[in-house]
Amino acid sequence: MRLLIEQLSFRYNSQNISLFEDLSIFADSGKLIVLTGKSGSGKSTLLRLIAGLLAPSTGSIMIEGKSVSDLSSSERIKSVGFVSQKPSEQILCQKVGQELAFAMESACVQPKDMHRTVEVLLQESELGVSLNHSTAALSGGEIQRLMTSACRAASAQLLLLDEPFAHLDRKSSLKLLNVLSSFCQSGGTAIVVEHRLDFLLHSAHVLWFLKQGQIDILEPHLIQPKTVVFQKLLEAGLSLNRGHVSEHLDVQPKLDLKEYTKICWQGKNINYRYPKTLNTQLSLENMLIYKGEVLFVLGKNGAGKSTLLKLLSGEIKWGGKSPDSAILVPQDPDLNLFCESVRAELSFPHKESSIDELIHAFDLVDLVEKVPQSLSKGQRLRVAIAASVSNRPELLMLDEPTAGQEGRQVWKTLFALREYFSGSLLVVTHEVDLAMALASRIIILDKGKCVAQGRPKDIYPTLKRLGLSTPWVDSCIEQYGYVFDPLEHFYA
Repeated sequence: MRLLIEQLSFRYNSQNISLFEDLSIFADSGKLIVLTGKSGSGKSTLLRLIAGLLAPSTGSIMIEGKSVSDLSSSERIKSVGFVSQKPSEQILCQKVGQELAFAMESACVQPKDMHRTVEVLLQESELGVSLNHSTAALSGGEIQRLMTSACRAASAQLLLLDEPFAHLDRKSSLKLLNVLSSFCQSGGTAIVVEHRLDFLLHSAHVLWFLKQGQIDILEPHLIQPKTVVFQKLLEAGLSLNRGHVSEHLDVQPKLDLKEYTKICWQGKNINYRYPKTLNTQLSLENMLIYKGEVLFVLGKNGAGKSTLLKLLSGEIKWGGKSPDSAILVPQDPDLNLFCESVRAELSFPHKESSIDELIHAFDLVDLVEKVPQSLSKGQRLRVAIAASVSNRPELLMLDEPTAGQEGRQVWKTLFALREYFSGSLLVVTHEVDLAMALASRIIILDKGKCVAQGRPKDIYPTLKRLGLSTPWVDSCIEQYGYVFDPLEHFYA
């Protein structure tokens, strides 16, 4: 499979500036390509252009010598598999098995060949559910894995994955990476959009660094500490291997311990099971949130983390009392955005004069008059978080707040929260390095139950046992007894 892009230019109708101008690049068969760059640089747009979901303003995109725009629907499905940042919107069927079979039907696969292939792909995805399992009961990470398998069910030779690791735990991320590596070894080509490069560089063949409408082609093995390339990517705000960052910057760690004793909210007998499913999704005897604390919730995909946030926000009724003053920023920030401009989002329901500092703190100055839905996912997420802070809730809940954001923007957001939000912060994430460095307390969920809670160093043995720890966390605990993030020092 050969992809050829020649003199590509593209501009959205609502924008005056082109995202790409005379961009030319190619990809050969058997390559795992990581496409990276700042939020809003055009990564997702480029994937949509290659997938044929958008039409170039000028130039051409060819797959095996044929223009993407000339491919029929069945040819496109067989040639290109695309998983967006919102894979839940791509689900068309109620059952997991039906979703995988539908992809093959669309690619004109014979019915006699479907059943065995569906079973193999389901086993490979390691979702741990039956073919009759409801797609509505899947977590965000499980949906990502399902839709990636659906692309492969159609035998597409070019996979376009927009942040496929954003909602996956480390173990699932490594398994998906192995699947992609095997896919490329068999002759397929995968282009993966990702900001976190730390665990991808060992497997990637090529790094495409998108900046100002052009792509720099970098060789992953050359991205090492003390090099110009490493410094260039670090300054661009990308998340590199924290061990290498520490070596590059010669950072000295620090430990900041603070006690929290006043209760913000307490809940008992927190139980929930999704309709038409057999297993209980969440079962907690007791949960405490202290005023002003930074509480992280960790766990494997499907452990019940997002369900917990939905219960606490009141989105799901559970028979108990949710916190009185709480705001949830979900995995899909669009659910919290409904105004005609970024400024209006932050102003509602306050006066404009009170939000100028937030606009600067959350790095929204250049976006303030734009329509939120026209922004990249990372930018929309920052708008949603800033708008929530402007409402001054006692409890702010963030579901995967690092998705779609490079390292610099993650830390800018964290610095802004430290300065402008004094309430309790509850964060669900798969960024274990970040959680272990920032949390005042951590709760670990497994199969809907709390299996550990306490300070980061206290829950480390459970983290290790469940396969959720990372090399950086292991190294820090062994050397210092606690975890720090060298990126914090660089972006401070």
